[in-house]
Amino acid sequence: MFSNSAVESQFLYNEKDYHLNQGVPISLPCSVAAYYLPFWHYTTPMVARQGQEKKAMRSVVLASYAIKRR
Repeated sequence: MFSNSAVESQFLYNEKDYHLNQGVPISLPCSVAAYYLPFWHYTTPMVARQGQEKKAMRSVVLASYAIKRR
């Protein structure tokens, strides 16, 4: 995931103890997330820094792999 400096905040809430209650900031300049599906989550709307709304951008690069369990 990549965010530019115009992004103020954005969070990913994932499931813990059957509730979407564990928030992780994802508005970092660069980050990596890896998880098994199904992965219950909610992404909050991206919030731009004041006056930089048109510049704010966050990109996600996705890859999917099939892992054979033994």
